[in-house]
Amino acid sequence: MLPTTMARLAVSTLIVALGIAASSTPVAAEEHSGSAYTTEDVSFENDGLTLHGTVLIPSAQPAAPAATPFTGDPRHPAVVIVSGSGARERSDYLEEARAFAASGIVTLIYDKRTVGYSLTERSYAQLGDDAVAGLRLLQARPDVDPARAGMWGHSEGGWVVPLAAASHDEVGFVILAGASAHPPAEVQAWSTCRYLVQSGFPERLCGPVGVNLTRLMVEGGLFPEAAYDPLPALDQVRVPTLVLLAEFDQSTAPLTSARLFSETLSRSTDATVCVVRRADHEFHTSRNGFDGDEHFANGYVHLAPAWVGSLENGSFDCPSPIAAQQVGAPEPLGPLAWYESIGMHAVAGFVLLVAFLSYPVSALVRRLRGQREPGPAAWPARLVSAAGLVTLLGTVCLLGYVMATGATEPIGPVVLGRPAVWLLLQLLALVVVGAAAWTGIAWWQARDRVAVGAGVRLGTLLAGAIVLVPWAAWWGLFTV
Repeated sequence: MLPTTMARLAVSTLIVALGIAASSTPVAAEEHSGSAYTTEDVSFENDGLTLHGTVLIPSAQPAAPAATPFTGDPRHPAVVIVSGSGARERSDYLEEARAFAASGIVTLIYDKRTVGYSLTERSYAQLGDDAVAGLRLLQARPDVDPARAGMWGHSEGGWVVPLAAASHDEVGFVILAGASAHPPAEVQAWSTCRYLVQSGFPERLCGPVGVNLTRLMVEGGLFPEAAYDPLPALDQVRVPTLVLLAEFDQSTAPLTSARLFSETLSRSTDATVCVVRRADHEFHTSRNGFDGDEHFANGYVHLAPAWVGSLENGSFDCPSPIAAQQVGAPEPLGPLAWYESIGMHAVAGFVLLVAFLSYPVSALVRRLRGQREPGPAAWPARLVSAAGLVTLLGTVCLLGYVMATGATEPIGPVVLGRPAVWLLLQLLALVVVGAAAWTGIAWWQARDRVAVGAGVRLGTLLAGAIVLVPWAAWWGLFTV
């Protein structure tokens, strides 16, 4: 662990021990002409960090049906919007917040923290404390009924919110949208596989490409909270809970998650699991989960506000009994063996780079010295060097692209049942093997005329080809 990270964790631990501070610094409310709400910019604190957000306040006469019937209490229910993964801003969930406010629910959206949250560092407990600080801000408002204040979490927020609800009594209800009941690394490997298949990879390459890449990311520290198990926190939730799953969600394994949510939330006072039809992970309209448009699926934004209203009158039904669609299921990821470790990959990468570069570099040096006569097995050796370098660098770049995008972005045209770029890398890997065999045979046939220096150059090159074979096989380059 880096020293700066250790220091940050130490400071955070000290602040948590001293307690969580929450404060509001509102500005003048902004009136929205003809709208069902007004807005108020606020700030609140957790772990010594100031977070900024906006509160959407229902107007006296909401444009949409009120979340709860009027009972003489002028106070409203309230909800905190907890975002999904990445650098999210309050505007990312404005449509959901507007639907809540239009239904008479005071709603907080806020910019996600950047301190303590990155590609290599994050804490669901800390994110949950951020949300609780925001919830306390709402509960302190005179227009909010503290007993009817809860949280709504999307995607990664679906792991954060139950953890906060299980450890803080202030949370009055829980809404999970596009959440997964599987550990992050397991569902990420499953999701990557689904997107790889959509991009043209055959199913049999899911393991070498998707699963192996995820396992390396976990060991390399590029997947914080990878092993987090959401079920213990869900099992401790004792407040009304709504789970909204998207029919074609390719990021959360909605079918198996629905079963786990139903089983684990059985002790909740009121647990409801609903599937939104024809929706992707962001609840945009989609026919398969991969090609969603910019419009929300029919009825989605009104489901959660209607459910909050039903907590008073007890009448809420899921709009459709349809089940989610899912291919395969997330599975536990085994630890890397010693020969699969980050260290071994680093060593293998270094050896391959040196081996394949050594031949052209040494040839350039010889040419500069005036030694223009090609050595034995020159042509097959050049082929090994060129094909080996392209195979190594091309595979690393493609895997980096898959890692950065989760395979959600197009990889290119499909040829012979796989992306053309992957097919090219597979062909080059075979070229390296064939050219290495040709080089070895030519070297043996001319062994009596091979100088010591030339032998070293050829030996180094062939050693790289030998190392490439298991490395390429592990990544599936030899998988037909």
